[in-house]
Amino acid sequence: MFKGPQSVLRTGDWIDRPSVGIPYLYVATGLELAEALKDQGKLQQAQDVFNTSKQVAITVRLDDLVKPAEAEFATPLTGDSARTTTIPVKPPAAAPTAEPGAQPTTPTTAPKTAKTPAKKAP
Repeated sequence: MFKGPQSVLRTGDWIDRPSVGIPYLYVATGLELAEALKDQGKLQQAQDVFNTSKQVAITVRLDDLVKPAEAEFATPLTGDSARTTTIPVKPPAAAPTAEPGAQPTTPTTAPKTAKTPAKKAP
């Protein structure tokens, strides 16, 4: 189980500024996951992941990372913008295939016959 963000929150600070890339990845990954969950209509899970990412960002003083996404997660999706159902698209039907070992068929035409001149009546 992934417990990195909870560890940062439990510690309550990130004193090693040169290695702040580690909690940065927790925040960035959390924001991406929250967005994906929201797109799938899993709004409560998306909000929970966003809130954890926000808490980590504030704890390590990277709260500027979450500010652009705060407005999106502050108000629930409603109306014609809400994505609740994904409609699958059927792939095009495959053309029928020949049975294994079958010879390919090629169109054939009847052989042309040579025209012979008609005999004149005597």
